[in-house]
Amino acid sequence: MNLTRHITAIAAVAILCAVVVAGSAGAASGSTTRLTLAVKSANAFQGKVTSNKNKCVPDRKVILFRKSSGGDKNLGSDLTSSDGKWKVKRTVSNGKYYAKVTKVTVGNVVCAAAKTDTLQIPGP
Repeated sequence: MNLTRHITAIAAVAILCAVVVAGSAGAASGSTTRLTLAVKSANAFQGKVTSNKNKCVPDRKVILFRKSSGGDKNLGSDLTSSDGKWKVKRTVSNGKYYAKVTKVTVGNVVCAAAKTDTLQIPGP
């Protein structure tokens, strides 16, 4: 093997290792996020954001939606407390509801998006 080929092969391996290390570092700073939705009272929905990364719990914007055939309706939003709790004051009526939290980056941590299962409120 001549010297040029040997140097080229070493450079290619070094670049490949750098890409693998960078990809692993990015994955390590990622998170898993869970979001819950429940009825708090006749006038409010509530839930909680949890994550394997503490930075991904407080100050997350949670949006509450009601499913509709004409397009889902945004019913309001709230920022999570330091322990991940949130609440949206809306009259609870029959229908299908869900909540979402979007992906954000906090410092060097990528906080994943999450969506609840649909909560069905039966009619009278």
